[in-house]
Amino acid sequence: MSETTAVRSAGSISGWTARSRAYTALNLLGSVAVAAAAGAGSPLFVYEQGRWGFGDATLTVMFSVYAFTLLLTLLTAGSLSDHVGRRPVMVGAIVLLIVACGIHLWATSPEWVIVSRAVQGVATGAATSTFTAMVSETVPPHARGRLTQIAGTAPIGGLALGALFAGIATAVAPEPVLAVFAPIVLLLVVAIGAVCFTPESSSRVSGAWRSLVPHIAVPRRLRSEFLRGAWLVSAAWMSSGLFLGLMPSLAHHTLQLDTVAGTVLVFLQPGVAAVAGLVSTGLAPRTAAVLGALGCAVGGILMVVGIATASTVIVVVAAIAAGIGNGIGFAAVLRPLNAAAHTHERGGLMAAIYVVAYLSYGVPALVAGQLATAFALPATGIGYAAFLAVVALVALALRAGASTSGVGAGALTPARSGGLEHSA
Repeated sequence: MSETTAVRSAGSISGWTARSRAYTALNLLGSVAVAAAAGAGSPLFVYEQGRWGFGDATLTVMFSVYAFTLLLTLLTAGSLSDHVGRRPVMVGAIVLLIVACGIHLWATSPEWVIVSRAVQGVATGAATSTFTAMVSETVPPHARGRLTQIAGTAPIGGLALGALFAGIATAVAPEPVLAVFAPIVLLLVVAIGAVCFTPESSSRVSGAWRSLVPHIAVPRRLRSEFLRGAWLVSAAWMSSGLFLGLMPSLAHHTLQLDTVAGTVLVFLQPGVAAVAGLVSTGLAPRTAAVLGALGCAVGGILMVVGIATASTVIVVVAAIAAGIGNGIGFAAVLRPLNAAAHTHERGGLMAAIYVVAYLSYGVPALVAGQLATAFALPATGIGYAAFLAVVALVALALRAGASTSGVGAGALTPARSGGLEHSA
């Protein structure tokens, strides 16, 4: 199939077929696998720290090098698929991720794990935004909004499943690293086939090399709504950073939970977020934004109380509230912005949203991890949760102001659908 024919076929999809259902489902599964490889890091690093005996400083490097290369890739290659097409970027990213999994699988020292994480960050940065754009462009128009929301939910769901699976593997499997990465690599191989099976949805346009200059690619007409939504994206992903970053230590040292119970608690917030994103596709964007901000704020406040009183019950309720806020709130920003973007703007715009998301996910958790060495861990967790609540309340105030002034996510005008669409 020629490039032009492929792009036209993607843009002219009018209804579901057996083929479109198959590649959409497999692409979503591939997106989950990409994120699961990243989510598996936390439990595996603790296991490898016990095996190799490296210090907390090396552990911090393992986390931070992934975040650095991922963000650098989003800033440089985030809009590359808008110029060369979705499929070449996706195939390259997945192959690179398989290489990263192989390096980690056969690593004989912490230095090789750091190399693996650096490669993994590049691959994940290239894949995440492109997956979301590709899924939204290769489904029938009537399903586009719902599938965009589901695609946006896949990364947080994958992070949750990766952390849960790796946590259980380190507790029960004789070879935890192999038990984690073997199925992930298998899913990634399937994902390559699915991407090749998917029609190309973005025609080639000039400017590919220029797009590699670090930048945030937000169309001028969408910048106001993007900046407003950034507060809610930040609150949503900060809540996941709190649970995936600090909760393993809080569960063990503050709540006195065993490995399996602590792993389940870490999984709860992003797991609830994934479910909330899946079941809330019918909510209006403004309603979803308000509910999302409220959920994150309530979750942050309850976490302050739960950590201060060492109450597992309150922390569980906080995880559920923050998870609902994450899943609904992130979708409330992602879905209308994606719909308002033209085809050759969408990859860069999705990358910009994920830059905010991953900065909010990684930086506060990294800072909190450093502060925990100077202050007590519970005090650090309380400070993080309080900051989360403040950011969520700002997002709520901005959404309430947008609703009363008649602007906001609901006021965005969807772009004309079609695979040959060019930016205006």
